[in-house]
Amino acid sequence: MRTKNFKLKSGFSTIFILIIVVVAALGILAVVVAKNSFKEPSPIESPASALDEQVKNLQNQSSSDEVGAIEKDTNDTNLDNLDQGADQIEKDLTGIQ
Repeated sequence: MRTKNFKLKSGFSTIFILIIVVVAALGILAVVVAKNSFKEPSPIESPASALDEQVKNLQNQSSSDEVGAIEKDTNDTNLDNLDQGADQIEKDLTGIQ
């Protein structure tokens, strides 16, 4: 029987080349992931909230932290129509079940 003689040099060079390729691929992957993680997410605004006047009114507040300004903001806030559209949502949800 004949046994194959493996060349020690060519075996090591192939393994080293494979290791270098794997390390390079992991490095490129790490750079791409790091680049994407530092991007600021774009603000997503739904069309309903963009057009809703009640939401716009709720977001109007003074920048003062004085008691009088806070009281004025609280008194000016109209919560009467806060649940508008809730009936339609209820109907839509019961239709799904």
